[in-house]
Amino acid sequence: MNDLTQSKNDQGIPFLVDESLARGRYVNGVRIEVLKEEFVLDMVAQTSGEAILVGRFYMSPSHAVRLHDLLGRQIEKHHSKYIALEEPVTTVKKKPVANKISSKKSKATKKKNSASKKSSRRPSMKARKK
Repeated sequence: MNDLTQSKNDQGIPFLVDESLARGRYVNGVRIEVLKEEFVLDMVAQTSGEAILVGRFYMSPSHAVRLHDLLGRQIEKHHSKYIALEEPVTTVKKKPVANKISSKKSKATKKKNSASKKSSRRPSMKARKK
């Protein structure tokens, strides 16, 4: 059976610590699944060619928002203390789906308008002589 010790968090609230967890595990990847009532975070240690699940955590959407805010504040502290992160944080920007749809519609409308302009033109001189 695991040994439990008592500790306190930053707010002074006591909690029990499992000694096997207190040693910690290194993770360099996370997979997040979003469900209606909860977020599932799989913490992964990736090595050459394989990934090992180190821990799985479930949290409510409101707790996920708190975690997001806390991580943001801690990253800002790290930035101010160490000037810049060693690896720049990149985000993938996706174009809204509405823009893709409207651009497809506008292309289709342009093709349709150009086709109707061609059909509405007066017949050429050769066509009139026949």
